Amino acid sequence: MTAMMLIFTAALTFTATGDMHGEHDAPFPVLPERIAGWSTDIRDSWNRSTLHEYINGGAELFLSYSFEEGRSRVYTREEQPDITVDIFRFGAAEDAYGVYSMSREEENTDIGGGGQYGAGLLLFWKDRYYVSVLATPETPEAREAVMAIARHIEKQIEGETAPPRLLERFPEEGLRAPSVRYFRHHAWQNVYGLIAHDDIFGIGDSTEAAVAKYRIGDAEATVFLICYPDGSAASDALARWKTHYRVPADANMIRNEDGCFTADIRAAHLILVHRATDEKTATTLLNRIRTQFQ
Repeated sequence: MTAMMLIFTAALTFTATGDMHGEHDAPFPVLPERIAGWSTDIRDSWNRSTLHEYINGGAELFLSYSFEEGRSRVYTREEQPDITVDIFRFGAAEDAYGVYSMSREEENTDIGGGGQYGAGLLLFWKDRYYVSVLATPETPEAREAVMAIARHIEKQIEGETAPPRLLERFPEEGLRAPSVRYFRHHAWQNVYGLIAHDDIFGIGDSTEAAVAKYRIGDAEATVFLICYPDGSAASDALARWKTHYRVPADANMIRNEDGCFTADIRAAHLILVHRATDEKTATTLLNRIRTQFQ
């Protein structure tokens, strides 16, 4: 079983696209035959057509981003758990971050552009790569080996370590940072509760989206930011949102049994505050995000 199957499974209707953002193949990090007492002679590789064979039931997450190719190694050591290394290459650094954001629960290591370690599983991203290193069950020796392997891989990857610029629009006050998710497929608009089964926002290759949870005192809300190619596309998406949530044309807020919902447009960005505890919280968050565009 792969690391991703342990931490993330999704059932959704998904049609994979072949869009690739990368202009050239980046070289995969070279893994050693032996490291920290573990050795390997088991290896595999997969592409967009064969990923389902390796991750049965979990490939949709990767294919909804610009996944290009993946490689794996299994390291063994007598009287120690096997260590499985999975390296996924994407067409764009933003997409490698996106898969990482969907997988992590907290960020607690300084490897790459961001990393998480827990119970023998280390996840990190850097540039166009998302990496999983898993030892189960965890032992002290295996933990050291997992870290050594991750550091070895990280040093060989050159390039981007900053998250997508869209995330800079999220105000820091009240932000629950580990909750941030970045995506380019409408299936993930429902990651924090059902928005719609249809693609009402037009999220896709030319439209990036991010969502995060906020807490202000005892109040909570979910905030979406969606960046469109132009203001017209953003306006159309806002109109569809109003129709879907039955918001009057001359209003921008509605309350129902799930909470308060409000929206606005700034510089070809659609701002959505969903499931806010009350109107004050919804308005406060919307105004804070508006100031990010001044």
